[in-house]
Amino acid sequence: MIGVFGVIPDAMWPAYANVCLFVLYRPFYYTAVSDYAAKVFGFATFGKVYGLVICLAGLFNFTQTGLDALTHKRFGNDPIPVNLILLVSALVVGVALVGYVWMKSRSMQREKLEQEAEGAREVLMPEADAREVEREHGGEGYGTA
Repeated sequence: MIGVFGVIPDAMWPAYANVCLFVLYRPFYYTAVSDYAAKVFGFATFGKVYGLVICLAGLFNFTQTGLDALTHKRFGNDPIPVNLILLVSALVVGVALVGYVWMKSRSMQREKLEQEAEGAREVLMPEADAREVEREHGGEGYGTA
């Protein structure tokens, strides 16, 4: 929603809503990033991982100068094209990340199911006759008794 409000032209209410949403969103974002870093990488390396995330965010802040130049010189002080570029890039990265997590979770579920199946033991149905199940079938074809 923050990116969408940034591309609505000639209206003040989306700008105010954008700022309000960002103020509400930012603490949740920092909490989610630190929680993810702690859970995935552990507390022993938390400081290094979280520091790396913050450092990368700071390095990406250097792109703001280029985006400002685009807004003022290339687009004649119109921020909407730059906002659209940022919105589309965030959408592409977000969809790619969600797709990767979805595919990874499906493969992990399948692996878990295969491990459970390998470890399972065969059990006869309650009313099955063990002598009939374990008897020699000879050269009979599939499905014949």
